[in-house]
Amino acid sequence: MSKLTRELVENHIKIQGFGLNFRKQNLSHLDLSGLDLRKADLLGANLRGANLSGANLSEARLNKANLLGATLSGVNLFQASLRKANLKEAILNDAGLVNADLSGANLDGARLVNANLGGVLSSQNENVYQSWTILKGVSLKQADLSGADLNGAFLTGASCHQANFRGANLFRANLSSHPDGRQSNLSKADFGQANLGLATLLGANLRGANLGQANLDGAKL
Repeated sequence: MSKLTRELVENHIKIQGFGLNFRKQNLSHLDLSGLDLRKADLLGANLRGANLSGANLSEARLNKANLLGATLSGVNLFQASLRKANLKEAILNDAGLVNADLSGANLDGARLVNANLGGVLSSQNENVYQSWTILKGVSLKQADLSGADLNGAFLTGASCHQANFRGANLFRANLSSHPDGRQSNLSKADFGQANLGLATLLGANLRGANLGQANLDGAKL
C-alpha cells in the first residue's frame, strides 16, 4: 500500500471532483484538513494520525478504516459510513456526525466534545425526528462526549464504560439491549423519553440528569 501525499490527493480532487476512490490507501499522518472528500471511498484506508480537521467527508465510506489517533475536529461526516472503523483516541470535537453509521466502531478514548450525533427534524413535524445516527454495538470506553448532541441516536448494545456524557443531549436516544454504562459520567445529561431498558448503569454518576419519561425497565442503576 503506497503512501499518498496531500498534493496527490488535491490533484485527484481537481481532476475528478468528489467521490474519489482511496480504498485501502495509505494516508497515515497526512494533513488533509479542509479538503472536500465528499462521497470518497476510504474503505479500509489507513488514516492513522491523519489531520482531517474541517474536512468534508459527508456520505464518505470509511468502513473498517484505521483512524487511530486521527484529528477530525469540526469534520463533516453527515451520512458517512464508519462501520467497524477504528477511531480509538481520535479527536472529533465539534464534529458533525448526523445520520452517520458507526455500527461496531471502536471509539475507546475518543474525544467528541460538543459533537453533533443527533437526529434530523422532520420538515413536516418539528417534534418528530425522521432519522438518527447509528452507534449500535459501538465501543465508547472512556470516551469524552460531554456536551454532545445524541438526540435520538441508536446506542443499542453500546459499551460506554467510564465514558463522559456530562451535559450531553440524549433525548429520545435508544440505549436498550444491555448497553454497558458502568461508572460513566451522566451528570446533567438529558435522557428525557430515552430508552434505557436493560441498561447497566451501576456506579454511574446521574447527578442532575433528566430521566423524565425515560424507559428504565430492567435497568441496573
